[in-house]
Amino acid sequence: MDSVDSSVSDSTDGGEKNVESCVPGESACMPLYEELDAAKTNSEWRNRKSLSNEKYKGELINQGKCLCGQYIRARLRRAGVLNRKVIQRLRAILEPSSNVVYEVYPALNSMGEEIERLHPRLYTNVSRQLSSAPFGELQDGDTAPMLLNLVAKELFKTNITWGKIISVFSVCGGFAIDCVRQGHYDYLQYLIDGMSEIIEEDLVHWLADNGGWLGLLKHIRPPETKYSFLGWLTMFVVVSSAIYLVTNIMRHIGCHVYSFLFHK
Repeated sequence: MDSVDSSVSDSTDGGEKNVESCVPGESACMPLYEELDAAKTNSEWRNRKSLSNEKYKGELINQGKCLCGQYIRARLRRAGVLNRKVIQRLRAILEPSSNVVYEVYPALNSMGEEIERLHPRLYTNVSRQLSSAPFGELQDGDTAPMLLNLVAKELFKTNITWGKIISVFSVCGGFAIDCVRQGHYDYLQYLIDGMSEIIEEDLVHWLADNGGWLGLLKHIRPPETKYSFLGWLTMFVVVSSAIYLVTNIMRHIGCHVYSFLFHK
């Protein structure tokens, strides 16, 4: 008994059991080894969970990038400027896609098309509204993503809603039209990468807590998978609020930020 007691005696500085002096198989040491195994298991579980969360967030970013490419293509088609060069530029971005993108894109595109129809002046000639350059000329590939990021930062400063997210997609689509009309087909890649950065920096945690991109469908659909009037009405109110904010933000940026950054 004395040898067993000494093997599990408390350490002098912390009152903890001396692990090294424990002999495996001794009954007195079993609780200690069980605690160590439990701690190791919990640590491994946390590591796996952390890796799983990071993987999920990476998927959300890639899905958002794909949705942005799909939305831009549809927006360019509606504007009558979708051509072979644009399709070639977007092809690498749009493929491969995922089931989530196929499910979410129709709802995203429908809501975006509706707010563009209701407020055509806000979501067209976007570069002219935000830029002080002559005719809204995009001087380099970083200009449109930078201005889009400024709009998003102001829009998401107080809170994040699906209406605001759709509004950012619509502003991005407006920039895409300007890029094509100005002959800057290569700027589309920069624009989509800029949207990806916005998702990573500002949206990914919110998306993870709100059902991912599929959360948009849950927001506007009832359980029986039919679009509900209440869902559309709620989304309309949210989007209308977002449009009001976007209008004020774009005016503010157009008047001050661009001139400050490019005409010091």
